[in-house]
Amino acid sequence: MKVTFSRYRLETQYFEILLNHHAREILCNHENNSTFKVNSFVLTPDHLSISYSKDVPEVQCKNTTGIDRNLRNVTVGDCNQVVQYDIAKAVRIAENTKSIVSSFKRNDHRIRKKLYSKYGTRRKNRVNQMLHKVSKDIVQHAVQRKHALVFEDIRYIRKMYQKGNWQGKKRRGTMNGWSFSEIKCQIEYKSRWSGIPIIQLSKSDTRGTSTLCPRCGKRLQDKGAWNDPIRKRELWCDTCQRWQDRDVIAVMNQSLRGLPRLGSSKGDAGEAMKWNVDNALPLILRVDASKLQSV
Repeated sequence: MKVTFSRYRLETQYFEILLNHHAREILCNHENNSTFKVNSFVLTPDHLSISYSKDVPEVQCKNTTGIDRNLRNVTVGDCNQVVQYDIAKAVRIAENTKSIVSSFKRNDHRIRKKLYSKYGTRRKNRVNQMLHKVSKDIVQHAVQRKHALVFEDIRYIRKMYQKGNWQGKKRRGTMNGWSFSEIKCQIEYKSRWSGIPIIQLSKSDTRGTSTLCPRCGKRLQDKGAWNDPIRKRELWCDTCQRWQDRDVIAVMNQSLRGLPRLGSSKGDAGEAMKWNVDNALPLILRVDASKLQSV
């Protein structure tokens, strides 16, 4: 049987697609960059996804910056300067969304599914936009100071508020809405785009970062501060004779433990575990992440 193939000339059509400011800025600024390459386009009825890449030389960092992720704040810094971003608004957004969704009384599961998807997407977009501003600011400061970013290993944290751990349903719901992996993902890809190295501490390296004094290495004590609204997040050091914020302590210890991972660092890990600066306190800056301007 003889099969005949016919060739048809397709008419070329051009469409204009409006790109957002970020896409236009990336494509225009790297137009003459030989290492910049557009890989692929994915067009859907609602979105256009552009995949691009470039070769980024790694920044030669001289120091490290620790990142401590908490439910209501993200603390970033080292032994000299600490910045604390308030992200408590993300918890309020999650609680409001849960309250709105629980108020639906329709018995049609199709309508409920549609409404749940709508408000769930709205919550995700609002929280991710806040985390985008925080992660962008963190990476920009790391580039300016030439600091590598150090992450702790807190993947086990999910097991601490599982069902049956003597915690209420409301507490478990609040903790399950914690986007600790999302903020890490955003910081990582922005750091790679800027050439900032990422240091990931192991589970053993992470142990004790928020309970050991970075100056003397002694274990800090609670002293009943959990019952005091003023010192609720602080611990007492008998050797240094001072109260210290546990989030500030965590980033200082992470910064010190990440130093041996840098190629330019000197000394072994034991020497980098203590900060031997007399009577020096880090400069602590507090930022409201919901009002942070993305520049």
